[in-house]
Amino acid sequence: MAEHNRRHDDGGKTEIDELIKMENDPKTRAILLVLQNINVSLMANTQAVNDTDTQLKAHMVEVAKRTDESNAMLNKGRGMWNIISICLAVVQAGLVYFMSMYLSDIKSLHAEDAGLEKRIIVLEQRK
Repeated sequence: MAEHNRRHDDGGKTEIDELIKMENDPKTRAILLVLQNINVSLMANTQAVNDTDTQLKAHMVEVAKRTDESNAMLNKGRGMWNIISICLAVVQAGLVYFMSMYLSDIKSLHAEDAGLEKRIIVLEQRK
């Protein structure tokens, strides 16, 4: 990107100084000195604005880079949360399956105990 220097020191400052020194009229000399000071101030201001612009552009690039990095990290976190959620759901489904299997086994054992208890009662009554 081209940098726009609307005002720059073209090396004519020493020539302007010589012209001011050669001026015999004190009023004109004073006006020329004021104009030269304004010119120097404008050049310094333009340089400061250009420096600020350069720094701002560099800062904007840095902020954009950090924002992209932050968004990438956030997206990774969201992806990991989805993976963890799926893993937890699979583990929970497995636990529910095994719990229901064990509960059905316990119910069948209770039923078998009840049948054996009846057989023992019948056998004891025969004695």
